[in-house]
Amino acid sequence: KHPDHQRREYIFNVIIAFFTFAAAMATLSSGITHLLGANAHKANSVPETVGFLLFTAGLWWLSRKGQYRLGAYTLVALIWLSALQLTLAWSLELPMAQLLNIVVIVIAGIMLSSRAALFITFVTSVTTLVIGYLQSTGNIPVDVSWLTKKLEFSDAIGLVVLYIIIGAISWLANNEIDLLLRRAWRS
Repeated sequence: KHPDHQRREYIFNVIIAFFTFAAAMATLSSGITHLLGANAHKANSVPETVGFLLFTAGLWWLSRKGQYRLGAYTLVALIWLSALQLTLAWSLELPMAQLLNIVVIVIAGIMLSSRAALFITFVTSVTTLVIGYLQSTGNIPVDVSWLTKKLEFSDAIGLVVLYIIIGAISWLANNEIDLLLRRAWRS
């Protein structure tokens, strides 16, 4: 394999490992919360987090089969579609949707290419402008009840999952820069 492909596969595997860790923590937390009866009306959060865990494990398996690019494109598409769905359902002001858009741009840049990051940035910006216009004119109904709802523990779980992923990306980027600098100093 080409050294750049090996590096990108390594990066993808590290990111998927952190996604899988975050999914496992979210699944554990959802299970405990459900068993304690705190979110009886959100019984579907357990299947959703288990599905997320199985999905990330499937992407790791895909990478181990030499298809890391397909896995990377799948992950980027899924994150972008999740952010789009949240934006359409709850408004473009939802912090989780905004964070997911940032994560998808950064992940596309790290795992795919700088062009992919620019493309995702362009697509995300255009869809945000279109959705923002349609939501502000009332052409797309939005549920802004989340602005007045009481904070739930599951909101914190979602944010922690994103923090873990953003921290992993930051660590990975710095680690790669340090590795390249060490190679340059040696040469």
